[in-house]
Amino acid sequence: MAETDSINTYLFLKKRIKESRERLRETDRMFFAQTMSSYVTEDGMQIISKGFDIQRNCNRHLDIIAEIEQNIEICEFKRRQFNRYLDTLSKEQRLFLKEKYMLHRDHLENEPLERDCADEIKEIEQAARYRFGIEEKERKERQQQEQEQKLKMQAFMLSVEKARALTRGVTT
Repeated sequence: MAETDSINTYLFLKKRIKESRERLRETDRMFFAQTMSSYVTEDGMQIISKGFDIQRNCNRHLDIIAEIEQNIEICEFKRRQFNRYLDTLSKEQRLFLKEKYMLHRDHLENEPLERDCADEIKEIEQAARYRFGIEEKERKERQQQEQEQKLKMQAFMLSVEKARALTRGVTT
């Protein structure tokens, strides 16, 4: 089942790239359509002035743009490599893959070709992880999350110790 999903995903990479480019344009359009000036509002109790936080909003926007652009770059790399693989197949083999996965003719069977295609996809995935440092990024993110958890736990333990010290000071 996982092989079927990965083959299907790879056959539709062109569509995924197109959708990502559209999302990139839409993200820019939405960012620049918002008001970037200050305005006056009320919170029920008082009238307050609010402003557009340029640094925070621009940084967030640029992070989103960079993530989408990297996703497009990774998908284009995968698509190029997969197309190279498809070029090594016979016309009948390519037609089989198209019919089974793009036209959803699930009754078709060619287990050796599907297994070979899934193996090629695994190699492409590994090459993409290596080329774009995806495993390294995931490892760093896990380390950062672990460090944040450790700091939260230390802060919690410190607050517990302070509470105990206050309690002891009050009761003695």
